This record gives sequence, C-alpha cells and structure tokens, in this order.
Amino acid sequence: MTQIIETLFSALESTVQSEAEAKAMAEVDAIVQNQLNDQDLYRIWTAASEMQRTNQLDSFTQGFRLGMQLTLEGLGEVRSGE
Repeated sequence: MTQIIETLFSALESTVQSEAEAKAMAEVDAIVQNQLNDQDLYRIWTAASEMQRTNQLDSFTQGFRLGMQLTLEGLGEVRSGE
C-alpha cells in the first residue's frame, strides 16, 4: 500500500521551474518567435496540444489503476482482520 501511495504522490508532485529554467525558456521563446512564421507556430501548438491530450488520458488511466489497487489493498486488509 505504501508503494501505491508513493506512486500517487510522485504523479501529483508539483513541477515548479527554477528561476534559471524560466529565464532559459524565455530566451528560447524569444528566439523561436523571431524564426518561425504563424503556420509553423500553429503546427507546433497543434502537436503540443495533441501530446497534452495523450498525457491526460495516460494520467487518468494511471490514476484509475492506482485507485483500484488501493481499493483492493484496503479490502484485503479488512478481510484479513475479520
């Protein structure tokens, strides 16, 4: 059960950018904005959106599986304690 809770925690852990990461991303963004036209940016945005939808489905699937594992683990503890 501890492993399931640790997996849930790691999946929900915040991903905060450091100041250095934020600065680097801003610099990259400025370069990219100047080099790509609107059509290129649209294609990149579309690809990123599709990746996000896929990640959301994967996250839901993982959450559902972990929830079921917790439920089964809890039921096993109740039954063994009877």
